[in-house]
Amino acid sequence: MGDHTVTMTAETARTGPHQGGPQGPRRRSPVAHLEEAMHDAGVSGRREVRLREIAFPVQLGVRVRPGTPSAQAVEQRVGLTLPQHHRGTSGDLNGLHAVWLGPDEFLVIDVSREQLPGEAEELAGCLEGLPGQLLDLSANRAVLELAGVEARAVLEKGCAVDLHPRAFPVGSGVSTLLGTVPVVLVRSAETTWRILPRASFADYTVRWLIDAWRSSPSRSSRGHRDSSDVGMTRIGPSAVCEGPVCVPGGRARRTRAEDRRTDGPQQGVSWPTSVQVGLHHHFRRMSWQS
Repeated sequence: MGDHTVTMTAETARTGPHQGGPQGPRRRSPVAHLEEAMHDAGVSGRREVRLREIAFPVQLGVRVRPGTPSAQAVEQRVGLTLPQHHRGTSGDLNGLHAVWLGPDEFLVIDVSREQLPGEAEELAGCLEGLPGQLLDLSANRAVLELAGVEARAVLEKGCAVDLHPRAFPVGSGVSTLLGTVPVVLVRSAETTWRILPRASFADYTVRWLIDAWRSSPSRSSRGHRDSSDVGMTRIGPSAVCEGPVCVPGGRARRTRAEDRRTDGPQQGVSWPTSVQVGLHHHFRRMSWQS
């Protein structure tokens, strides 16, 4: 092991989803028994979506306050700068990187190799005499990778986070819920997402994802929609709301959530009559003033 980063020899390279290193006992990843099901459920073509597990990657839990000697010691020892803001990541998303989970909490992941026995304990030595923690979390979460043009649509069936590229671009990471399961969600490429549920929920998460894309009708069958239509909602007979901006006399356009609910014509969101009347008078006053 080097002075600043952990190196790996050929003997410790990953040998398969069911195996540990040659020095440790044989082990099985949390969803090894679903490997065939994930492969068979994959879809190719215009609705491409596929799911796989990344078995036994490096996962280190780091608790330090950014900008402190503790954070600097961890960054120097691991060889990685910790992200500085909410939903932030740092490093190589296809190798060693860190995900922001809280103001003083980070998850360091290396998806290019397996975690070595005793690695976390050795790295934690950099915090000797300093406040903070560095823990081995390699058995805490499964790492699933969902990829394909329909991957985002599948996630949107059970994730409340806005996953549009304008709100959640490549390199974003967040702790959220997928269905009822707490997960860490990272967008590692334009059409590739990593989902990290607790190991005990990994089986359920895989089955939920497979069911979600099998039950999803093709969005292409509804015709092309411009991305600017996303977020437009009818709030009454005389106004359309786009985020915080209301446009009088606008024509309502369908939201992504409405597209998923039905293929028929949309009547918009039903607002109380008092709200609609108030908006009507508001826009009338605006027209008089102009």
